[in-house]
Amino acid sequence: MATIQDTFFRIQDTKKKQREIRSLYREALKKSHSYQEVLTDMQTLREKKKRIEENIRTEYARDLEQLDALVAELKEDHSKLADMVLSSLMRGEIIKVRDTHNTVYNPIVKVAFKKSDEQER
Repeated sequence: MATIQDTFFRIQDTKKKQREIRSLYREALKKSHSYQEVLTDMQTLREKKKRIEENIRTEYARDLEQLDALVAELKEDHSKLADMVLSSLMRGEIIKVRDTHNTVYNPIVKVAFKKSDEQER
């Protein structure tokens, strides 16, 4: 059975291989003349799209401010919900919630690793 460290190393090796293949792919795209032409056309269209979006954003400024407030509120509610679920799980409680259609949802706990400043010797 693989250990956590073995699995972590395998993930790192796979990511390295992905980066190498992506790098080769990007180099091939840089050498393609037709691809470069399309990029130029896309840049022109992107600028046009941006101008249109800015005009519409000006017209709907009040609604977009309300949207920003809703996004912040939703983020805060997600954080509160995660804290409540973790606290309940730590107490050994079984967590289930239902939506308006009576569909049952179970929590999913996700683990991620962040590079640490400390170095083990």
